[in-house]
Amino acid sequence: MQKLRGAAFSLAALALTGCGPKVAEGGISQTFRAGEIEVRLTAPAWVTRQEFYPLSVTYTNRAAQPVEFSDPFHCSFIWNVAEASSGEVPQPPGQSNYGCTTDIPPLKTLAPGESYAGEFRAIIGKFPRGNYRIAPEDLGGLRLLNLRVGGGERRAPEFTPAPQEIRFEIR
Repeated sequence: MQKLRGAAFSLAALALTGCGPKVAEGGISQTFRAGEIEVRLTAPAWVTRQEFYPLSVTYTNRAAQPVEFSDPFHCSFIWNVAEASSGEVPQPPGQSNYGCTTDIPPLKTLAPGESYAGEFRAIIGKFPRGNYRIAPEDLGGLRLLNLRVGGGERRAPEFTPAPQEIRFEIR
């Protein structure tokens, strides 16, 4: 009886871990700057069919004094994921719609050398298997708004160098 319970548990554990969405290890990595902030973006080379494609983003203060900016993760969706060869944005039937509130995002303060990390989510729910891309202009949500170093003026610096296109596969 004990052996049977152990086998049933192993089967249940395998079913729970084997059926969930999968994301590739490694993948794409880019580093760019927004004024005094270094931005590191990492994204998987492939995912299985799921609702979102994850992009991990870390903001690091490279200034010698504290910086303050509007929280970029307040609205962390990325729309307009396109099919790689045609450039068309899929519109699958039954796909969920996502939006963000119009609330003003809270301010985030980073001390010199401090980092702030989170995840942006590209909407890919119900997309068929295939190759997709996120154009650089669709990464605008990663941009820092109301950036202020020390007691200086608030600004929204452009990324340098500009982010590159992200290509990935849905398996």
